[in-house]
Amino acid sequence: MTDLNGDGRLDLALATRNGVVMLHNLEDGWQDVTEKAGLSKIDQPVRLIFSDIDNDGDQDLYVIGNRQNGLYRNAGDGSFSLIQSSALMRGQSPAGALFADYDHDGDLDILSSDRQSLQFYRTIEEGRFEETTEASGFNPGRETGPVGWSRHPLAYGDFDLDGALDIVALSEEGKHRVYRNIRQGKWVDWTDRMKLPEVAGVQVVLTGDFNNDGALDLFWAGQHPGALKILWNEQGRFFADSTPLTVKNIGADLNTSAAITFDFDNDGFLDIAIAGQSESDRPGIRLIRNLGNGRFEEMTHLLPVLPSDIDDIEAGDLDQDGDLDLVALSVDGLHLLRNDGGNTNRWFDIQLAAAIKGSSKNNFYGIGSTIEINAKAHYQSLLVTTPVTHIGLGKHDNADVVRVIWSNGTPQNRVNPEPFTRLVEPQRLKGSCPSLYTWDGERYVFVTHLMTRSAIGALTETGAQAYPDAADDYVKIRGDQMQPQNGKYVIQIVEELWDAVYLDKMHLLTVDHPIDSDIYVDERYVPPPYPDLNIYTATDPKLPVTAYDHHGHDILPQLTARDSLYAGDYTLGAYQGVPEEHSITLDLGNLDGAKKIQLYLCGWIMPIEPSSNLALSQRKNARIITPYLDVPDAQGRWQTVIPYTGFPSGEHKTMVIDLTDKFLTDNYRIRITTNLQLYWSEAFFTVDEPAEVPMTVTRSNPIDADLHYRGFSREYQMYRYGPFLRDYNVLSTAPQWVPFEGYRTRYGNVTTLLQEADDQYAIYSSGEEVTVTFDASSLPVLPDGWTRDYILYSDGWLKEGDLNTDTAATIEYISS
Repeated sequence: MTDLNGDGRLDLALATRNGVVMLHNLEDGWQDVTEKAGLSKIDQPVRLIFSDIDNDGDQDLYVIGNRQNGLYRNAGDGSFSLIQSSALMRGQSPAGALFADYDHDGDLDILSSDRQSLQFYRTIEEGRFEETTEASGFNPGRETGPVGWSRHPLAYGDFDLDGALDIVALSEEGKHRVYRNIRQGKWVDWTDRMKLPEVAGVQVVLTGDFNNDGALDLFWAGQHPGALKILWNEQGRFFADSTPLTVKNIGADLNTSAAITFDFDNDGFLDIAIAGQSESDRPGIRLIRNLGNGRFEEMTHLLPVLPSDIDDIEAGDLDQDGDLDLVALSVDGLHLLRNDGGNTNRWFDIQLAAAIKGSSKNNFYGIGSTIEINAKAHYQSLLVTTPVTHIGLGKHDNADVVRVIWSNGTPQNRVNPEPFTRLVEPQRLKGSCPSLYTWDGERYVFVTHLMTRSAIGALTETGAQAYPDAADDYVKIRGDQMQPQNGKYVIQIVEELWDAVYLDKMHLLTVDHPIDSDIYVDERYVPPPYPDLNIYTATDPKLPVTAYDHHGHDILPQLTARDSLYAGDYTLGAYQGVPEEHSITLDLGNLDGAKKIQLYLCGWIMPIEPSSNLALSQRKNARIITPYLDVPDAQGRWQTVIPYTGFPSGEHKTMVIDLTDKFLTDNYRIRITTNLQLYWSEAFFTVDEPAEVPMTVTRSNPIDADLHYRGFSREYQMYRYGPFLRDYNVLSTAPQWVPFEGYRTRYGNVTTLLQEADDQYAIYSSGEEVTVTFDASSLPVLPDGWTRDYILYSDGWLKEGDLNTDTAATIEYISS
């Protein structure tokens, strides 16, 4: 049951002895569109599984058959074409398969089972997969393999409440398995820890929050009454086997081979329908109503007369009247069971819509995400498994708030949602670095980010971990950005994204210098070992004669000053941080006789997140082009003279590139090329800068540092190609990110923790802030004609909450 052609109505697809049959849901009946679909010649199909495997919004098809298996792409009009055939699945025909973003990298993967083992397949490009079972941690062999031909031998969900999708697999001998997702496409066996019982004859496993406590429970059913169980999830610690007697009695005379969860009466509690072969004259479907608080009752009497043997069931709102109907399949044919009366309670539908272009952090419909609903005192939690999630509200007129935990772990709230809510994923940074705010005499202003190059446990585009060195970070604070308050400089180091901060040391350098010169530090990202502090001076900055982008467009106006204009006219790619290859070309004019040339570029970067890097490492057709610098040779051909220039390590960062002796001719043009998402706001250069410009540098250690909760500044993007800005003076104290697990530093005075680089950290995370104070009263008096700027030094670490960061969303441990 799925929407084959995108018209908003649920259509039907059947696997029959004669092939695949497609039925289009019209307002006044059904239309056979099998020939148009192009699937009529598929031989002996057994299972049909729909999912959007190429992230284009259309429901594609995976066919499991006796002769062959195949993936078929939906063209968007209900017609299908073969993408990948039986080579996809090894061994015997799968007993079942589930599509979800198991490695949380933004695209759907496949978990399947045959009679012997589990197989895991990752996306390598849109609609194509390769097997990576060997590295997944699933144990092959019959003792851990799932049941043969049951309808639901597998289930997924975040059972331990750590944000990643875990697996339950049924075993023929009753040795069922729970596999905990340890990220990056790997699992460990947690069966004993989760106390999963051994029960033979279980044919079906479903997940659902049956007691509305926010943790996914398990429902089992099978060949005998003892196989019918509800296993209550005790908040991620273990499953408790405490099945209500009512539930056991309902299925006592049914050999169950199929089951579904659905809220048929829209009361906000997940109900259950089980189907199979009845041992009595009763129908082959049992309807179990969830009354809440662990209580259930049988409502099979609501069903019409049905055969005693039902092969399969599905649920969906076929007539779009606000309640979920049933479709049952038996040897007698298809049975459409209209729900009359379920819509007397209130309800609404949610469709998640991921940001795909220039992002790809989540799969198109957010499959694997969690939706939480609050309506007055009523709470429920639903796992997203289909493009549209139906939500019952009981007698409540509407939901007060809906919270989505996207499959990449990012939360999103919607207050007072409409009856049909399409929740679009916002384009925003998820993790980056702590923000630095300074007092400019009137208000706190955003300066830049700190410790960007110390993201521990993060993945690179190769799938390897990033450099583990501490930040050892210097950033410039302009004199107009920081003014004293009562003889003190006060700065705020705020974590406003999904990060944990390990702040070890901080000091402030006050740099006094002549007003006709300016100072800079190199704020670019380079691999360790990091260079020592070098204070660069610019007494006579020069603009390029011309500046062009890769389109040939004049971008010199965007590069003449550090203002609201940015150069960045390129096409975004599939992933955040990886657009098309692009370049800027600068002509520096006549530099004959120059002995030393320094290029200064100011800009910002939209970072690639660890989960996107994981996806890139799996792609056969993707690569990262780090910035490199070319100059013309005597024949006018571009030659690379700096293979890696580095890039701005965050927002409002300046990078310094030494061009001395880099030019091959008297053609003083340079070209910088990359496919990183870089935006430039200023470019200038110096020629034969004096070796020594007078300056006075005074170092100050913190005299006070206080850790406390603050909240989150308003985030906005004002300028085209400009960075995300934050208004410190507009505050929300509501939580915005999933909390890190583990101990952080207690609130209060942390001054002693910031005095030395001694691995004694001030540890804090999202919404928390360290206010650091430096003495301004004892600084030297400025000479006439001089001005004052600042350089802030910070040392420490950063850990992103991204689900594919090593030990993600936990304070411990600090990997190295």
